Amino acid sequence: MRRSFIGDDAYLDKDDALYLRTGSTYLYIQVVTPNGTNNAAAERSLLVTTDEEFSPTDRKAASEPKLVGDTWGFARTWSLPDRAYPTRLSDFATPHSLTNKTDGFYAVHNPEVRGNTRYLSWYPDGLRIVDITNPATPREIGFFRPRPTLDPTGFLGPNFGAGGHPIPFDWGVHVGGDRIYLSDINFGLYIVTTTK
Repeated sequence: MRRSFIGDDAYLDKDDALYLRTGSTYLYIQVVTPNGTNNAAAERSLLVTTDEEFSPTDRKAASEPKLVGDTWGFARTWSLPDRAYPTRLSDFATPHSLTNKTDGFYAVHNPEVRGNTRYLSWYPDGLRIVDITNPATPREIGFFRPRPTLDPTGFLGPNFGAGGHPIPFDWGVHVGGDRIYLSDINFGLYIVTTTK
């Protein structure tokens, strides 16, 4: 069984079912999101999940019409006072991810939480930094969108909405000290610091 661990407190199994630690065992949690859960990060009594929604480009690849309301997904914040029953507090999205545009791949991928700040790698929308001091009303406090770069392999453009034009394609985010490491599939590694 494939398990993607989220720190020491949780993991996603091969079917993206979420398990949270309760004492010395893990408890199955069914977190219902419209688009499924791709990745998650836990901090204190909060859980952040991300939808990696492929629907807009999947429909395009299948020559199916766009659907009204079909989006690229959200970064969601959940309260975990009782780990058996998570409560959804909020959804966060970039303006592009609320559309079904197919000139890029506007899904969110990886979250990382440090204190009251959520860091998100959001494919062409880059790094998003979100204040979750009040988790019911997340507020974007910073972003970094790398320069658009062509896919060096030629695979992602026609398959993921880029259509052969340059886009940022930010996959992973990690925070270490005062540096934020952002991996871009098309370019490589960016090392970012925040300014006030």
